[in-house]
Amino acid sequence: MGIVDTYTVTTDLTWQECYRLVLYNLVRTKGIRVIFSFVTCIAVLDGVLNIAVPGKKGVNLLEALVPVVAAPLITFLFFSGFGLLSALYVSKYKSHLIRGITYKFTHWGMERSGLASEASIPWRNFTRLKETKHFFLLYGYENSVGTFEIIQKEKFTSVTEQEEFIQFIQRNLPKIR
Repeated sequence: MGIVDTYTVTTDLTWQECYRLVLYNLVRTKGIRVIFSFVTCIAVLDGVLNIAVPGKKGVNLLEALVPVVAAPLITFLFFSGFGLLSALYVSKYKSHLIRGITYKFTHWGMERSGLASEASIPWRNFTRLKETKHFFLLYGYENSVGTFEIIQKEKFTSVTEQEEFIQFIQRNLPKIR
């Protein structure tokens, strides 16, 4: 078996896969983590101050713990709900963003073509490859804007082909010092 020097993969995401990606990136986005941490800290502070109220007779631990648990949970549910609505909207009205996108990977880089856009991105603009249970995410920059390309694992015919694809990408990614 020889070394493959070109891979062509077409991506067709469902709204569920789109939502799964939203949730995956939800916990990895720095701004969201900062908001979540801030809300949690405020809730903990509120709980501590509820316990330490001067003149209060007895400490009701349940009353102090409710905001500590509820605030982060409500924040997570808010962002998850927003992600769900976003995934449904994109799937219904902007389906060209998640369906029918063809990626061609060569020794030069990646060419992406779809109904709404086309792009050619050289390997030097990519920074890393992340593998999830269902996807390969190829992070990089397009026109100086951070982006990631979504390649569905199910589009490969075998695990061996997936492993060869990973090796191909890793061979071509720039070496970060």
